[in-house]
Amino acid sequence: MKKFVVNIVLVVLLVVELYLCSIFFMAVLPTRWEHAIDQALFRVLPPDHSAVTHPNLDLEIDQALQQLPWLRFGLYTFYVLSLALNTFLMIRTWKALRPGPRREQVFTDQNL
Repeated sequence: MKKFVVNIVLVVLLVVELYLCSIFFMAVLPTRWEHAIDQALFRVLPPDHSAVTHPNLDLEIDQALQQLPWLRFGLYTFYVLSLALNTFLMIRTWKALRPGPRREQVFTDQNL
């Protein structure tokens, strides 16, 4: 049962890792590229406008990030720290799945 739960946790952490990587990748791209990717995605997957509460929200967020460098720095710092923490948790979970004496040490390790 414990191994099943650890496997589920690893899958959830992997999905979160992929999501964080995609956000970070989009955040470091030039704005022109980002808009080109968005337009290409909208052609393939048309957006649902029924849930749009503010039509120019993306543009306003881009403008705020360009005008306020400290906000951009804080956002990038948050992304990097979230990505690092999630990666650390994935490594610990992966090590817990490996057979052998190391597995028990991961569950009882006090050297964090």
